[in-house]
Amino acid sequence: MGTCFTQYFSRVALCGLMLSGIFTAQAEQSLIEVQLLSERTGINSGNLEPQKGQLIGLKIQLEAGWHLSWDNYEGNKSEPSIQWDLPSGFTLEPIVIPKPEAYSFMGLASEGYKDTVLLLYRLTPPIDSLEQQTIEREAISVVANIRWLLCKDICIPGETQAVLELSIADKSQATEHAPKLKEVLTGSQLSLETKETLNFESQVLSFGLLGWLGLAFLGGLILNLMPCVLPVLSIKLMSLFESAHQDQRKILLHGCMYALGTVSSFIILALVLFTLRSLGESVGWGFQLQDPYFVTFLIALFFLIGMNMIGVFEVGLSLVGIGAKASSKQSSPWASLGTGILATIAGAPCVGPFIGGVSGLALQADLWTGLSVFGFMGLGMASPFLLCAVFPNLLKCLPKPGPWMQVFRQIMGMLLIGSAAFLVWVVQQSTGNTGLLYLLCFLVLIALSGWVYGRWGSSNYLNPYRNLVSILATLLVLGGFLVVSQNIAKLYGESMNTVNNAAEDTWASWSEDAVDEVLSNGRIAFVDFTASWCLICQSNKVLVLRTPETAALFEKYKVVPFTADWTLRNSKITRALESYKRSGVPLYLFLTPEGGHKVLPQNLSHSIMEAELLKLSNEN
Repeated sequence: MGTCFTQYFSRVALCGLMLSGIFTAQAEQSLIEVQLLSERTGINSGNLEPQKGQLIGLKIQLEAGWHLSWDNYEGNKSEPSIQWDLPSGFTLEPIVIPKPEAYSFMGLASEGYKDTVLLLYRLTPPIDSLEQQTIEREAISVVANIRWLLCKDICIPGETQAVLELSIADKSQATEHAPKLKEVLTGSQLSLETKETLNFESQVLSFGLLGWLGLAFLGGLILNLMPCVLPVLSIKLMSLFESAHQDQRKILLHGCMYALGTVSSFIILALVLFTLRSLGESVGWGFQLQDPYFVTFLIALFFLIGMNMIGVFEVGLSLVGIGAKASSKQSSPWASLGTGILATIAGAPCVGPFIGGVSGLALQADLWTGLSVFGFMGLGMASPFLLCAVFPNLLKCLPKPGPWMQVFRQIMGMLLIGSAAFLVWVVQQSTGNTGLLYLLCFLVLIALSGWVYGRWGSSNYLNPYRNLVSILATLLVLGGFLVVSQNIAKLYGESMNTVNNAAEDTWASWSEDAVDEVLSNGRIAFVDFTASWCLICQSNKVLVLRTPETAALFEKYKVVPFTADWTLRNSKITRALESYKRSGVPLYLFLTPEGGHKVLPQNLSHSIMEAELLKLSNEN
C-alpha cells in the first residue's frame, strides 16, 4: 500500500512540475540548442550516385545536468518527436541513432540524452526529377520539426523547427561539418559490422596469455580445414579407417604420437624462427617455404609418398614409408609421429583465422610465451585425432576396412602428387622456365627410381641384388636433390637481386614510396600481401582480386592496387607485416590519403570489397 501511494504521489508531483514547466518554457531556449548539419554545401545535379546520397546530422546540445527525455514517467516510449519536411521525391534514412542512457528522476527510472548528441541520416535525392528541380529552383530546404521533454529538477516540454538550405548545382563543396559526420559514420560501421569478428578476437586477447593460448588452439583446429593441410591429412584418415576396430590402447598410443609430432614440430619451427630473428634475420611465419632447399625437399617427399600410396612401390620404416605405414595394419606409433611432423610442415605456413593476429603477438613476446602459443597451435591441429583416440567409440561410425580402401588410398596419393605439382609451380613463379625444367627432370628421376625400387628392390621380390638396387635408387634421389636444390638456390638468389617484388598484370609493385605517392595524390591504395606458396592467397587472387568485377570496382573508386610478393625473403615486406601485427600472409589492406587503414578478412569476396570501398568513399 505504501509503495503504491509513493508512486502515485511521485506521479502527481511530476505532473505538477511539468505544468509549472510550461509557464517557464521561455527559459528552455537557453537549455537546448538544435542544429541541422550537412556533409556538403548542396546537392550535385550531375554524376550523382543515388546509393551514396549525402550525410545529414541533427545536433542537439544540452546544458549540463539536463536530459532530453526518452521515456516518460508512465514508462511508455516518448522519444523526441521529429517530423521531417522534405522536398518532393527526397528520402531520409536514419543511419546512426545513439542509444540513450539511463537516469533517475524523482526515484523513477528513465532514459534520455545528455550533453551533446548527434543523430545521423542519409539524404537521397530522386535522380529522375533532379534536373527538373534544378530548372524550377536553385535550392531546396530540409526541415525538421522537433518536440521534446527536458528534465532536471523539473520537466519542461518544448518544440522548435530546424531548417537546412541546400543549393542545387553541378558540383558542391564539403562543409566544415563533413569530417565530424564521417567520423560518426565510420565509428558506427566499425562497431556494427565488425563487432562479431574483430571484437571477439580482441576481447579474447585481452585476457592475456590465457586468451592467446585459446586463440592459438582455435586457429590450429581450423588449420585442419585449410587446403594446404588436407592432402597430408589423408594419410591420417587412412590410419583412422584401419584403427577404427582395433585395440583401444593402440588407438590411444597412435593419437598421442600424432599429437606429439604436431606439437613438437610447431615448437621446433617457432624455436628456429626465434633464433633467426635474434640473429638479425628478417623472417616471419612460413619462412621455411622461402628456402629453396626446403621447397625442393618437400616436392620430392610429397611425390615419393604419393607414388607409394598409389602402389608404385612399397617401403619399410623410412621417411617415405610414413604414407604406407600410417595406412596399414602394421602401422607403428612412429608412423603416426611422422604423420604429425609432415602435417605441420605442410600446414604451418597457412595463416588461417585467428592465427595471423596471435602469431604476430607471439613473435613479439618473450621466448617461452611464444613457444607456448605455437605449441597450442599444434595441439589444436592435433585435437580432432586426439579426441578420437581418447574416445574411440567415435570411430565406430567409420566404415569397416575393405577393398574400397585401396581406391581411397590411391586417390589420396594423387592429392599428394598434386601438392608436389603445386610446389613446382611455386618455384616456377620465382625462377622461371629454367627452374621448372630442373624440377621436371628431378621428378622424372624420382619416378624412375621409385619404379626401379618397386620392380627389383622391394621386399615383395626375391631378388639377390635387392639391397644393391635399393641403395642405387636412394643415391639417384639424393644426388638429384643435391644438384637440383643448389641450382634452384642460385636462381632464387638471382631473382631476389634482379626482381624485387615483381608486379603482376596491371597491379603495381609494392614499395613504401610508391604507396606514399598514390596517397599524396588523394587516391586510395590497396595492398595484397601474398606469396605463391600461400593457397588462400592464390584462391582469393583467382576468385576475387584478379577479376573484371574487382578491376571495375577499383576503377570506379579510383583505387591503385599493389602486390607485395613475399614468396622470397623480403625484409621490407616482413617489417610491413609486423607493423600491422601480422607474422605471415595473406594480409589485405586499404590505405586512405587521410592516414587511415582497413584490414580486410582473409577470405575475400566481391561484396566485401565493394562494401569496404563504399565506406571509404563516404569518408573521403
